[in-house]
Amino acid sequence: MKRLILPAVLMLTACGQSAGEEAEARYRMVEKNTLATYGERCRVARTVADAYLKEGAQQKYELWQLTARNDCDEDAGALGGS
Repeated sequence: MKRLILPAVLMLTACGQSAGEEAEARYRMVEKNTLATYGERCRVARTVADAYLKEGAQQKYELWQLTARNDCDEDAGALGGS
């Protein structure tokens, strides 16, 4: 039964969403995962920014560029960078 529910939920959540919104939902999943690193968040945030850039959503693109920069900076700090 569980095998049938998950695909159905995934299909319903993807209906009517733009690529940017779907990428943003993936970022939120990573963000909630306590085992996720800033490096993972950085990569996913860049994917969100890229999706919004392709859609021509300027404000959302700029917001996600800033989010990616913050996550990437945190990752660099965790690795002993800057």
